[in-house]
Amino acid sequence: MKKILLFSIGVFLFISCDIIEKPFINIEEDHTPVEFPALDPNTVYRKLLFEEYTGHRCTNCPNAHDRVAALLITYGDTLIPIGIHAGSLAATNAEYPYDFTNPISVQLFNDFTIPFVPIAIVNRIRYSQNSWGSQLPFWQNHIDKVDRTKKYAAIQMINEFDNQTRELTAHAKVTILDTITDIVQLCFVIIEDDIVKPQLRDGIRIPEYNHKHVLRGSLNGNYGAQLTLDGIVEKDSAYQKAYKISFENKDWNEDNCYVVVYLINM
Repeated sequence: MKKILLFSIGVFLFISCDIIEKPFINIEEDHTPVEFPALDPNTVYRKLLFEEYTGHRCTNCPNAHDRVAALLITYGDTLIPIGIHAGSLAATNAEYPYDFTNPISVQLFNDFTIPFVPIAIVNRIRYSQNSWGSQLPFWQNHIDKVDRTKKYAAIQMINEFDNQTRELTAHAKVTILDTITDIVQLCFVIIEDDIVKPQLRDGIRIPEYNHKHVLRGSLNGNYGAQLTLDGIVEKDSAYQKAYKISFENKDWNEDNCYVVVYLINM
């Protein structure tokens, strides 16, 4: 309950995020910890984590998806969208039998008290005193609330995928660039593109709709794990973590999956 309570009073603040695209690297038989390239702090920039709450039975959500696509044209790889399916309009029925929900999507939906979809949260910043999320017409205003001049940390990533065991190992190196006095946690989540399933749009059922940026699950808990035993990090220090997730007995297409890693402080 501690983490739920902290979220409800806005103590958690988003710090930084990064992303690594496919392809994955095959794991060698004698696997050893990966070595990351040298980091140039001048190349680091703060990205926008764009958590879009949605549902396949939400008639207006495809219009929101179109808006996300437009934002990606504007912001390029500095915008990291995550489609979080949860709530009553993500429930299944005979016409919409595929279940996009998962434990992390349901918990985030509940913890941030999402009243309806579509709605978005940018960099885990409250849009207003009464709401974490913003409605579609106000998404640009929400983005503008993020101070991207402040760079707390840099995240480098390397992914490894074993085609035989269908196991993904995601490695991240976090370099602390500025003083952070709060406890920080590192979150690994997996996203999948191009899931073709039904979607309601403007009152019409689209049987083969292309769902993008779908949150599939977490590699290290719904709110991540601490970088150190006490959660305190030091400026100019670097921390390396790795977590695994199995694709076995899942209908995930590894060619369409990628990993998003971000820091939160509490």
